[in-house]
Amino acid sequence: MKSESCDFKGCHRPIDAASGAKRTCAVHKYRRHCAIPLCTNQVYARKLCARHGGKRTCKVDRCCAPTTGRGGFCSVHGPARNRSSARSSSAVSADSTSDESDDARWSPLAFRTDSDPLLVEVSADILSLILELDSTPAR
Repeated sequence: MKSESCDFKGCHRPIDAASGAKRTCAVHKYRRHCAIPLCTNQVYARKLCARHGGKRTCKVDRCCAPTTGRGGFCSVHGPARNRSSARSSSAVSADSTSDESDDARWSPLAFRTDSDPLLVEVSADILSLILELDSTPAR
């Protein structure tokens, strides 16, 4: 007879008899499932898993990326970090003048669409949203 495993996603440990009717292992005994029906992920915050909104998202409108501890912004919209402590202030100021090239690198329109069919089939609404977001100045 095959023993039943824990209900949490990715957990294959056997069910702990002390957990009662919860069908969880000893590790997940006091953990909760996400409030979204049929989701077997562990709760992160506000009774939701990270996938369903338990993590905080960027403060910039229409940006759904998770925050990175930079004042509530994602890695794209957050303040620029100094990548090396050995860099001089002149090198940092020279980097700040190259914002245009950084914007082109991160622009969804800068990607080649002939090799990726998913980027070719974009509705008019989505395309207008991309163009609108692409034309907004970076922070």
